[in-house]
Amino acid sequence: AEYMGNRLPLSKSLQKIVLIGPNANATSVLLGNYEGVPPYILSILDGVQQISPAVDFHYGCDASCSDTSGFADAVTAAQSADAVVVVLGLSQKFESEGHDRTEITFPGHQLDLLTAVCQAASSPVTLVVLSGGALDLTTAKSADCVGAILWAGYPGQAGGKAIAQILFGDVNPSGRLTQTIYPADFVNQVSLFDMGMRPNATSGNPGRTYRFYTGTPVYPFGSGLTFSKFQYELESVIAMNKVTVEYVEHVADSVHDNLLAEIEPVATFEVSICNNASIAGAETVLLFVSPPNAGVNGAPLRQLARSFQKIWLEANECKVIELEVTPRDLVFANQDGVMRSQAGDWRISIGEPIELTATLALL
Repeated sequence: AEYMGNRLPLSKSLQKIVLIGPNANATSVLLGNYEGVPPYILSILDGVQQISPAVDFHYGCDASCSDTSGFADAVTAAQSADAVVVVLGLSQKFESEGHDRTEITFPGHQLDLLTAVCQAASSPVTLVVLSGGALDLTTAKSADCVGAILWAGYPGQAGGKAIAQILFGDVNPSGRLTQTIYPADFVNQVSLFDMGMRPNATSGNPGRTYRFYTGTPVYPFGSGLTFSKFQYELESVIAMNKVTVEYVEHVADSVHDNLLAEIEPVATFEVSICNNASIAGAETVLLFVSPPNAGVNGAPLRQLARSFQKIWLEANECKVIELEVTPRDLVFANQDGVMRSQAGDWRISIGEPIELTATLALL
């Protein structure tokens, strides 16, 4: 989720809320793929109506959005609304097993619908996106008239209710992106037949995922906002003395096939997290490590350590948590596919966006 200027949550006392877009009243779209047969499906329109009866709905266009004849009706409705929520995105018509996309743009004229409604509305609109794969959010992110973005994936049979509860503040969002949101031109830089994860100057591949992508993402992996306001402080660092590459590689190799193995940390970071807001919320605390040779000879730019935590904080509450870095976090696949480490200063970054930094030396 992204929101600016306290656009969310919406007030339940608003006199007219307009819901616009091809996915606003969608039902089966919420289920995604590999779904069972649910006893019910609640669309976003259903969910909003359960909280506020003052809602008006206009399609604007269907999911393909090749026909723009419904735009005028949607624009007129937006002009007189107290709040506007636009619901765009994909469905199994555009992405499914055996049905790959060649673009990561919104279908048809969906973004034109957003722009038209956005410019007509009296206050910034909220964009909700239903999608499994990446979609370029540059237009929405850069538009001053878009006040909030909620990336909802395919949230399931009660997804419409869950989204409505976030829109009206009954639930404080705390999710983080599980993928990198690339600009649309990414598909022109990487061939569909190029399976390389790492950047390649010869082919023009800028790299894939947060670990190797050398371009500027629209939103990076791990992005996500809440209605709370969290503050980080590094309390202490407890580290082993003279940790060597040989030690790290030996331990990592010994537990390579045992994901549940308990490993002594080489460093423990005690971090204080405070919720400086009047609303309780959850915060997912991420810790990334970057090797001394980040981005060189196939080394990742950074990688997520396995000790990330999600904590719940009441309003104005603080907690101290421990984030451990183990030998398993300090190895990466070299050019031969063998998990190896690197001597030098490893950069530790905590939070997304980065809130705290530190270094960890390997000999």
